[in-house]
Amino acid sequence: MNKLAITLILAIPVLSIVFSTGGCKKDDSPTVTEYLITIDSIQHADTITEGDGLNIKFYGVAGTTTCEDFGRFDVNFEQSVIDIKTIGIKTDNGNCTPEIKYLNGSTLSISNIPVGSITIRVQQPSGNPLESAVVVKKKG
Repeated sequence: MNKLAITLILAIPVLSIVFSTGGCKKDDSPTVTEYLITIDSIQHADTITEGDGLNIKFYGVAGTTTCEDFGRFDVNFEQSVIDIKTIGIKTDNGNCTPEIKYLNGSTLSISNIPVGSITIRVQQPSGNPLESAVVVKKKG
């Protein structure tokens, strides 16, 4: 056998070991979890006119560390009830430090609300939901 053939025969197993162990990296991506935020209060107009949007401001603590914060609103509108979940997101990268994060009036805007008395129901992580009402008057 010539030197090139011997080198290739020896190199192939070594290269396959090097490349096969490259796929066993530790996953360093942060762990992301969602949670339901406790809402202390909401603010909105008592009455709106048909066709107007409804802006609801939310107040409460969204998180207690640098890894927790407000994520989104999940809204379900059925008949005369607007059901809202305020979702927080925790991104745990191993470096979380204490820090209070407030919602500070984070606003949810809802449009196309039918005429009538509408209940706003904000789900809480424990206990009864926070409820409020808005009246939508007929235009004109």
